[in-house]
This record gives sequence, structure tokens and C-alpha cells, in this order.
Amino acid sequence: MATFERSPSALDYLNRPNLLEVVLERSKALKNAKAISFLFYIARLNESEFSLQSSILIYERILKVITVTNKGIDTSSGILLFYSGFILHVIEAPEILLFEIINGITSENLIKNSKVVLYSSNVPFRLFPQFSSHFLNLPFLDFDETKTQEPIEKQISEALALIATLSKEISKVPRKLLKLFFEELSSKHSDLILPITLIDNLLKSNDLFSLVAFQEKQHSSDIIVSESELVWPITALYFPAI
Repeated sequence: MATFERSPSALDYLNRPNLLEVVLERSKALKNAKAISFLFYIARLNESEFSLQSSILIYERILKVITVTNKGIDTSSGILLFYSGFILHVIEAPEILLFEIINGITSENLIKNSKVVLYSSNVPFRLFPQFSSHFLNLPFLDFDETKTQEPIEKQISEALALIATLSKEISKVPRKLLKLFFEELSSKHSDLILPITLIDNLLKSNDLFSLVAFQEKQHSSDIIVSESELVWPITALYFPAI
């Protein structure tokens, strides 16, 4: 029987993905969209250019705009505490949303000094059930000065332990009572608040990245690390089952 060879067609040279490749790619994208990243940073407010009230309003606007423009992505949670001259900010969100928030903050020149205390690209669960922000009406919280001489890892551990404890207490509060809880945070729950002296000491550390340096490192093509390595300090130490 005679056999006939088909002449090559232009279609033969097209790199067409098969159905399996399409499904796998979409599954990967969906998984990445649902994976939660965690960022905890502290910063000194740029008080020479913005009043405290202006800083609060700009922060709220940034977070609102970014959340609205990313409706198809899982929402962010965490906490934003304004001290007198400082902020403490925990963001829990899909990575794309988290970095949009950071970009929005750094582009506004709201802060003049910042340090990333902890970042993880894939945490097993959220610490905070929702996002909350509050101004702490207190000038100073005592902190044992001898602790400022301790290794930076130990100071970080103390800061993270307080954040974990605060999140645990917040999770016990009914939503309708959250406003009252935060209003009483300074007076009745001051033991849950990071002392300003601890924040100030961490801001002086040369062992921690600033937000801008952190952004540059994350987007640098010279750094290739696995997803599990994108964390400082080790996540398992600070995400207990609470």
C-alpha cells in the first residue's frame, strides 16, 4: 500500500499548550492567589511633612484603594497601630496585594525610617481575623532597658510574642465590641502593646531591612531562593497553634 507524507504546515511550528498545561497553569495561579504572605514592620512617621492625623488618613486611603482595585483577590487582614511618632503594621494578604500595599506606603513618603521584623511568603494561617487600625493615646510604655542589650533575635522574639498574644486576644472579642477593645487597649491591655523603647531599639538595628531595601531584595534578579526560604526569622518559631 502506498503511503503519503503530509507536507509540513505552519501550524506544526506553533507552540500550542495542551489542555493539561492550561489546567495546571490555572491551578498554579489560583493556588498563588490564595496563599497568604505575612509582613510585620515598624516605622518612624515622617512628622516633618505629615501630621499624625494626615498620616492616618493617607494610610487608610491607600489600604482602601488597593483593596477596592483588587476585588478578585482574597482580602487583607492584620493590624495597624499608630503610636506617637511611630507605627506598627502587620499585613496578611496574597503576595501581590501585600506588595501593592508596601509600594503605596513607600511612594507616599509617609515614613522616614522602617524595619521589617518578620516576613514569610506562605504562612499556614492568619493571625488576625480582619484588618483593624487604631491610634494609641500614650507617650511611653516602660521597657526593661537591660533588654536593649540582648541579641536582636531575642528582641524580635519578644516583639513577635506580643503580636501573637494580641491577635489571640482580639480573636476572642466579638466584632461589635472590637471598637471598645481598641479604645481600652492603652489603659486595660497595655501588656499586649509593644513598648515604644523596644520599637525604637529595633529601628536602630543594622540587622533588619528597611521596607525599601526589602522591596529591592525581593525584586532583585540576582537573588534566587525557594519559597520556604523567604522568611526572617524562621516562621515555625513564631506561628504556634494558637
